[in-house]
Amino acid sequence: MQTYSCFDILSHNPNGTDKFIEVRTTKLAKETPIFFSSNEYQFSKVNNDSYHLYRVFDFAKSPKLFTVNGDFDSFCRKEPVQFKGWF
Repeated sequence: MQTYSCFDILSHNPNGTDKFIEVRTTKLAKETPIFFSSNEYQFSKVNNDSYHLYRVFDFAKSPKLFTVNGDFDSFCRKEPVQFKGWF
């Protein structure tokens, strides 16, 4: 499977290495599920040391933020919610 660059912001760590930042925002609670593509998932696996998720929640009332580092498997459970079929 081919992977693509799937992140919102390319930043750099103090030592000059890349920092890939994905931002997900919701007006709902911290625990509100996020949706991500197969490409985003694979990119996080390949770049797990440099991949960061910035989660903004309660955006409409009192915005808050937390961050996690690593691949999606390291910071959340996942559930398939869509299928693709070929003929």
